[in-house]
Amino acid sequence: MKKMVDEGFVYIWYDAQNKKYYIGKHQGNPDDSYTHSSTVMKRFNKDNIPKGFRRRILLTGTKEEIAFVENTYLRNRKNKCWDRYHNLGVGDPRYVSMEGENNNNYKDGFFTGRTKDRAIYKATDKIRNAIRHKENPERGRCRMKARYYLLKGDEDIAKQWFDAWVLQINNQPESTKGNYKKKIPIWNEWKKIQKKG
Repeated sequence: MKKMVDEGFVYIWYDAQNKKYYIGKHQGNPDDSYTHSSTVMKRFNKDNIPKGFRRRILLTGTKEEIAFVENTYLRNRKNKCWDRYHNLGVGDPRYVSMEGENNNNYKDGFFTGRTKDRAIYKATDKIRNAIRHKENPERGRCRMKARYYLLKGDEDIAKQWFDAWVLQINNQPESTKGNYKKKIPIWNEWKKIQKKG
């Protein structure tokens, strides 16, 4: 039987100053230069670990194993003591659905603090767009094609793609949370905006 090769590890950092933890995973070796990927916790590298920070390796394994274990730990912590963690989400979006309670900002409400914190703004946009794209990949494709042909100077084809995009928006189901209202673009207004910048 073939031996499974460790492709990465799950780790936990303790931040003594803030009395908080951070759980994450990394594809690589525990001895490499990687520290963490938190957008909330202080950034540093292996050569200048701040006083009061210490890391423990929880597990090594394949990329699927470490993704599963990271998600298991984070869901457990989220249910028990989430306020003691720097983590925003419960795992890697490639392995874990980012909908509902798994949404990175679910603990605060999807857009809470979004305009005040650039990192949260970026994270919520990334998640929101990933969910929308997964639900309706044609919508984004039609919009991009409309813009491409408009900027290329072929307004007739751009208008066809624009109409297909509007149709996709109209076919999109209503938001289950009630926090997203459909905005149907108008051809002439959209065209002016695209040509400006």
